[in-house]
Amino acid sequence: MENTTNIFKILSKDDKELVHSAFLSFLIQNFQEVRNDLLGEDDSEINEPMLEVPYSYEINSPQKKGRKRIRFDIQIDNKEKNKTWIIENKFKSLPTVKQLDDYSTFIKNHFKNREIKKILISFSDCTKTIFPIDWEIITYEKIIDTIKKIKYFPNQKYKIYVDDYCEFLQDYISEFKENHKNENLKELFTHPTNKNNRFWLRLIFSELMMKLHKYDKFDVFHIDLGKSSTPLINIHSNFMWRNEKDNYEYLIQLQGKELKFYCHFWNGKKGWEIVSNEIEQLESANFKIKDSGKFKKKTTKKEKSMYIYKENILEEIPRESFDLEHIEKYILDFYERLKKATNR
Repeated sequence: MENTTNIFKILSKDDKELVHSAFLSFLIQNFQEVRNDLLGEDDSEINEPMLEVPYSYEINSPQKKGRKRIRFDIQIDNKEKNKTWIIENKFKSLPTVKQLDDYSTFIKNHFKNREIKKILISFSDCTKTIFPIDWEIITYEKIIDTIKKIKYFPNQKYKIYVDDYCEFLQDYISEFKENHKNENLKELFTHPTNKNNRFWLRLIFSELMMKLHKYDKFDVFHIDLGKSSTPLINIHSNFMWRNEKDNYEYLIQLQGKELKFYCHFWNGKKGWEIVSNEIEQLESANFKIKDSGKFKKKTTKKEKSMYIYKENILEEIPRESFDLEHIEKYILDFYERLKKATNR
C-alpha cells in the first residue's frame, strides 16, 4: 500500500526550525547536488554537520559588560579544519541586522586562519537589500530547485523523505504568497491570535521590518514574537528616545491591527503621568485624530507600558488597498504626524 502521509506536514511548520536544519544537513551530507548549490563546489571532505552549536564571548564596552551567548543553526567544518560553513536558517522569521553583525564579529575573532562562508537561508530574497553583503542569501525556493536536481537516491526511503520535503516547501511557499493577497492579508490582521495566522503574521511582520529598514528615520527595530500572544513590531525612531533619568522610552508599535504611539517605563508610579503629559501635548498641537483613533483613558494601574494613542489600520486603509505597500506608507504617515505634533 502506498504511503500518502507526509511526515513534514505531520510535524507542522510552527516552532520546527530545528527539523528543517536537520533535514538540510541530511541533504548536504547525502546529495552532491545539494552540497554544491548550498556550500559551493568544493572538493574538500566535510565532517558531519553540527546543529545548534553554542558559543559565548566576553563583552567589554562602556555600555555593556559580561558574556554574550550565540548559537549557530548549522556549522560544517572540513576535515582539515581550515574551512567552515556557518548557516543561519530562518524558516518562521528573519534575523536582525544586529544579530548577523554580532555573528560576523564573533566569527572573525574566533575562527582565525580559517576560510569562512556565511549563509542565510530565508523565505524571501528581499533580504539581499538589507543584510550584510558577506552573507550569501539562499531562499527556500532555490532549495526546491536544488532538490529537483537530485538524480540518484541510495534507496526508496531517501526518495520518499526528499519528495515529501519538497512537497512541503512548495505548499509553504504557495501559502506564503497567497497570504500577501488583499483579503487573506486582512484575515491575518483581523484574527492575529489564531495559531496559523500568528505563524504567517510573523513572516509578514519580518518582511515589513525589512521594508522599513531602508528609512534612516527608523534606526532600531525589534520584533517581539514570543512574549505576546499577538505578533508585534516595536519601531524606535530618531525622534523618540529613552529618558534615562525617569526610566521611560517612546516608540511606535504595530500589534495586529493596532498601530500605536507607545511608551515603555520602568517606574510604574510615573506611568500615567508620562502618558497624560504626551496626550496633552498632542491635543494642544491639534494632532489629527483619525476616525478609529483613541487616546489612552486615565488609569490608576501601575503598568510597565501603555499606549498613548492608537489607530486601527484595518479601518483606516481601504479594503481594496490593504497590502504591505500601503501598510508601510501608513506607518510613515503616522510617524510624520507624531513628529510634527510633538515638535521633535
